[in-house]
Amino acid sequence: MCFSGSKIIVDIYGIKLFYCNNFLRGQISMIDSKTRLSELFKMDKKAVEIFKEFGMHCPKCKGVAQDTVEKAAVNNGINLKKILDKLNSK
Repeated sequence: MCFSGSKIIVDIYGIKLFYCNNFLRGQISMIDSKTRLSELFKMDKKAVEIFKEFGMHCPKCKGVAQDTVEKAAVNNGINLKKILDKLNSK
């Protein structure tokens, strides 16, 4: 996570990117239910592994460009809170 005084420099599809060390490593500051999978997978390579842990193979899906974390969880019968907790705890 970024420190409280960090500055938002980009807001892409509700994903706020901050100028801080996490931004330089290509990490998203906070993942929520409306985060688009295409942006998530581009910015956070660990997210792909987390989705695989849940038995989800979303990076290979045709809908990855439009789908959100919430839609993917619902479509795969995964508890949304659990996957968001895991994504944000890494």
